[in-house]
Amino acid sequence: MKNTLFTVPSLMQRHGRCKLGATPHPCRRPPAISEAGVTLMELLIVIVIVGIMTAMAAPSFASFIANSRISSASNDLIADLMQARNMASASGRHVVVCASTNGTSCSTTASDWAIGRIVFIDTNNDGIFNTGDAGYPVPLKVATSLPSNLTVAMTETPVFPCTNCIDYYSYGGMLPVGTAQFTLCVKAAGQDRQISIDYSGRPTVTRIPQSC
Repeated sequence: MKNTLFTVPSLMQRHGRCKLGATPHPCRRPPAISEAGVTLMELLIVIVIVGIMTAMAAPSFASFIANSRISSASNDLIADLMQARNMASASGRHVVVCASTNGTSCSTTASDWAIGRIVFIDTNNDGIFNTGDAGYPVPLKVATSLPSNLTVAMTETPVFPCTNCIDYYSYGGMLPVGTAQFTLCVKAAGQDRQISIDYSGRPTVTRIPQSC
């Protein structure tokens, strides 16, 4: 009879244990996986870093908002002045831009430019929005939603027929011939906006050091 060669299982294999070696064996148990977590100290460090970054960004964000407000207010005022100038030139009538607190009449207080203004056709040329004017009691334009921290200063040379107003006449120039100037300021903006109006009635804007 021919002898059959066979291997006798080792003692470790007979007891269900795997043979140790460099190559992983299917019956070997996988290594234990440790659970990841965040310690209290790590969490506190992250909170401190976020707080420092927020504190550093706050002034820049406040300045960005202030600059946006003053730019928007300046652009709106220039748009109203140009509308009045164009309307005066097109209609051949006086058109007035004045400060207003109620949206229906002019105010003689200089600081009220920061509250609101109206644009109207001054048909009877008296510098007042009343029953003799076109469209009364509804003006051409009402601007009341101005930034709460906006300050506006106005100077005019010479003083126009209506107090605290800009009066455009038939060809779009100012009456009387002179100049006017607005200074708009919002805290934290860094710079004021100065809107100058020459005798032709055309407004121009420049940046100047902050005054408020």
